[in-house]
Amino acid sequence: MDLSRNWLHTQILSSFCDSMNIKLVCRQCNCKINFTYNSDMSKFNILHHILLSGVLHDKYVDQACVLHEVDNFSDHDLILLELNLDVQYVGFAANVYTPCASLKKAK
Repeated sequence: MDLSRNWLHTQILSSFCDSMNIKLVCRQCNCKINFTYNSDMSKFNILHHILLSGVLHDKYVDQACVLHEVDNFSDHDLILLELNLDVQYVGFAANVYTPCASLKKAK
């Protein structure tokens, strides 16, 4: 969705975000996103967005930028988000398979 255009969906998304205290990273002061999509290197738009809670957005975003890499074969560019979180430990759990009855197979 190109938020620079005043379409119905733009207003719906903005209203939803306002009511839920969700903020768009592209509207953050440390945002260095000039475009995320190009059409034949002639039209440039910001079509991809990162939504964050108001607390994350206001307190922990160091910067947001776009990687316009030459070797990217897509016309969509990657967004890099840097968060300043004081994390001492990150735990990972292995996937655990729990067998259960399949209603599809039971019929």
